[in-house]
Amino acid sequence: MATRLQLPFVTDTHKGDFMKQQHQTILKLSLVLCVAFLTACGTTKSPDEASGSSDQSSRVEVAAGKPLASCNRATNANLDFNVSTVLDNAGQVSDQYIKLKFNYVASAMAASGYYLRFYKWRMNGSTPQLDSTPLDFNAFSLSSGQASSAAAGAYYTNQINTQSGFYINLRDTASATFQVLKAVVYKSDGTIAAQTNILIPQFLANPADYALNSDGSTRSASLQNLHPLKDQSTTGWSSNQFQQALDQYCF
Repeated sequence: MATRLQLPFVTDTHKGDFMKQQHQTILKLSLVLCVAFLTACGTTKSPDEASGSSDQSSRVEVAAGKPLASCNRATNANLDFNVSTVLDNAGQVSDQYIKLKFNYVASAMAASGYYLRFYKWRMNGSTPQLDSTPLDFNAFSLSSGQASSAAAGAYYTNQINTQSGFYINLRDTASATFQVLKAVVYKSDGTIAAQTNILIPQFLANPADYALNSDGSTRSASLQNLHPLKDQSTTGWSSNQFQQALDQYCF
């Protein structure tokens, strides 16, 4: 469930060794993302390409009776982590920050010199749009909620543990909000070791609801495929069941 944000965020002022690799790794990330989408889509047009419609820029499309997911989980052989909303000082769900905690990092991903960055991307119609500037994030204690590091754009993976999480600054604006968080592990030479994508909460908890934009057009398949309940049988589920299924990832 959402928890109150408990720290002031500071600007990243010490990128250090990572800055030397910044330009190279951003170009590689952009290329990998574009290739991934081309490979997945092939030459077949998705419904939004055929209709010419665009995905809404906002992550949150509130509709009466449609539950929202406040938490999510990404898991694969290399990385396993949960994400959750946080509350701002007014007690409202923040539209600028989320929190993340790792459940598992493969030993191969925690080799000396390997480091973690976060990015965000969204769909503009049928086109993936990556923000190539790494997101700033703070490590924090899961037990106290207090920051244990200053804000930075990268973090050594061998320092990740299950007692700490990260507060991530999404850096969205009113005119440009992004739908997907991308976690990327880099080797010490700046090449990509692993990466994974996850929908940023809050999003529509029912995958059938999420399949449509708020204007009724079909949402991009690239986003639909990231919904955590996409492959689960949910026929006859109530709104509470959708929320409960995703609340299990809250922390």
